[in-house]
Amino acid sequence: LESNVKKNEIFAARSKYIKEKGPQDFWLKVFKAHPDFSTELLGEYDDQIFNKMESFEVINKPNGVRIEMKFAPNEYFNNDLLWYEEIEEQGQDPQLSTSGISWKEGKGPSDEAKQLPAGADKSN
Repeated sequence: LESNVKKNEIFAARSKYIKEKGPQDFWLKVFKAHPDFSTELLGEYDDQIFNKMESFEVINKPNGVRIEMKFAPNEYFNNDLLWYEEIEEQGQDPQLSTSGISWKEGKGPSDEAKQLPAGADKSN
C-alpha cells in the first residue's frame, strides 16, 4: 500500500510538471514512440485526438489500477475524461471497467465504417 501511495505521488508530480512545462503534444509523442501503439493501436485520427489529451494518470489502488486520460474539447467525442479500471479480488478473475466513449455524431469508429462502400479497404 505504501508503494502505491508513493507511485501516485510521483505520477501526480509528473502530471503537474508536464502540464506546466512540457510540450503540448507530450502524450502524443509518448504513444507514437511506443512500438505497440505506433504500429498496431494508433489509427488515422488518433494524432488529432491525442493532441487534445491534457493529462494521463495512473492511479494505483490496493487491489488494482485505474488509468485516466483527460481531454480538452474536441470534435470526436463528448467526454472530458476517459478511464479504464482493473480490480482484482483474491481468488477471482480481474474485474475490468471503462468510462465508455460518447462519440459525436458521425465521428465514431462505427460511423466511419458505415460511410465506406461495401468491400472498400479503409487503409487506402
